[in-house]
Amino acid sequence: MVRVLRQVLSSFVFFIWLTAEAAPHVQVIGLFNNGAAVVNINGQRHLLKVGKPAKQGVRLISADTASATLEIDGVQKVFPLSRDYSEGFSAPVKKRISILKDNHGSYYTHGTINGMPIRMLVDTGASLIAMNSEHAKKLNINYIKHGTLSAASTAGGTVRTFNVMLHKVEVQGIVHYNLEAAVIEGDSPREILLGTNFLNKVKMIKQDGIMYLEEK
Repeated sequence: MVRVLRQVLSSFVFFIWLTAEAAPHVQVIGLFNNGAAVVNINGQRHLLKVGKPAKQGVRLISADTASATLEIDGVQKVFPLSRDYSEGFSAPVKKRISILKDNHGSYYTHGTINGMPIRMLVDTGASLIAMNSEHAKKLNINYIKHGTLSAASTAGGTVRTFNVMLHKVEVQGIVHYNLEAAVIEGDSPREILLGTNFLNKVKMIKQDGIMYLEEK
């Protein structure tokens, strides 16, 4: 009787151990509103997309900027965005964001300038945050009154440029204050450029089609 009981207990413990081993450790560390998510599975980062095959038994069902629905071994569960601790704990916790490369090889992100929502193109070749005059007007930036006049050479000739000071620039929760920006009269650049005067203030890493920005 004692031997049988021991065998039953051993089998039960083995079953629990096997179940624990089979269940992957999952963290959602990056979310995109186009149906993609960066997921840490057993310590390895994977870019999952809706409609694509599972990786290590984990499949992405849906995703937005708040959470992701994952299917793990046939069971669906909602995962909120969480901090990736695979590289160890640090104090204080630094804000880290993920930017997905588009089909043209560019990195676009959303944020705010002086509290106004905007879309920006990450441009490591631009020394300053740059925008055209229409962008500035929509952001209520009076570049003629408060800016410093200069000139820039473009394919269409010489254009007037005004250097202005931005009180606050925020990119997905990473905030920096009092950054200089160039306002170029005309319709170029077509997108607001997130230049190196912001990027140099963060740690930037590119990996597997994803750009990570982390507070220094």
